[in-house]
Amino acid sequence: MQSRLRLLNLEKTLLEKFVIFPEFNSGKIRAEIKTGAIPDILKPVPQAISCFFRCKNSCERDLIIEICSGTGDFIIPLACNNPDKLFLGIDYSLPAIERAVKKVYNRAPANLLFYCGSMEDFFEHTFSQTRCRAVYINYPDPWPKKKHSKRRILNAEKIQFVLNTLQAGGIIIIATDSQILYEFAVREIKILQQAEKINLRELDYSALTAWSGIKTVFSEKAEKKQSIVRFLCLEKN
Repeated sequence: MQSRLRLLNLEKTLLEKFVIFPEFNSGKIRAEIKTGAIPDILKPVPQAISCFFRCKNSCERDLIIEICSGTGDFIIPLACNNPDKLFLGIDYSLPAIERAVKKVYNRAPANLLFYCGSMEDFFEHTFSQTRCRAVYINYPDPWPKKKHSKRRILNAEKIQFVLNTLQAGGIIIIATDSQILYEFAVREIKILQQAEKINLRELDYSALTAWSGIKTVFSEKAEKKQSIVRFLCLEKN
C-alpha cells in the first residue's frame, strides 16, 4: 500500500508520459487513492501501447524490451543512446518503477515507456500484432532452491511467451551470474527447440555492444563478487 501510494504521488504528467498499468489492476489502484487523483492515466494497456507506437512511428523503428527492468539502470541509458529505437521496460515492482521514472524525468528520453505489471499479462494481452526486435532479461532472480524452480522467469512456458513476441530474426539475450539458473535455462530452451526454430548460443561480454559503458546494481554486485557472468542468446528463425 505505502509503495503504491508513493508512486502515485509523483506528478500526474510523469505517470501519464512514462508508465502504463495492467487494466485488471485499475480498480485496485483507484480504490487506494482519492477519487479523481489520476484520471486518464489508467488506460487499457493495448490502447496505451498503440498510442505510444503510433506517436513514435513504430513501423519504422525497432522495439527493444527489457524484462525485470528494475530501476532502469540498463534500459534508460540504452534508450538515451539509441533515439532511433523504441524501448519498453517491464517490472512488477512499483517502488522500482517509481525510481526509474524519476531517472527518466531527469534525462527525458522520448522513446521510452514502462509497464508496471507481470511479464505474462503484458505479452498475453498486448502483443497480438506488435513484434519486437530484441528482449533483454538481465540478472533475473535465480530462485536457487529446487522447490522454487517454477518461479524462475526462465522456464520454458515463460520463455515461450517472449518468443511469441519476436519478429523473424529477433533475439532474446539473457544475463545471469547464477550457475544454477544458467544450467536450468539451457535445459528449458532445449525443450523449446524441439518445437520452435530457434538458435541458442553463448555470447562473450565483448560482443554485447548494448552493455558498453552501462553498469547496473546487479552487474556491479557480480563484479565485486568476481562471479562468472554468462550471456545466452536465443535467435528466432
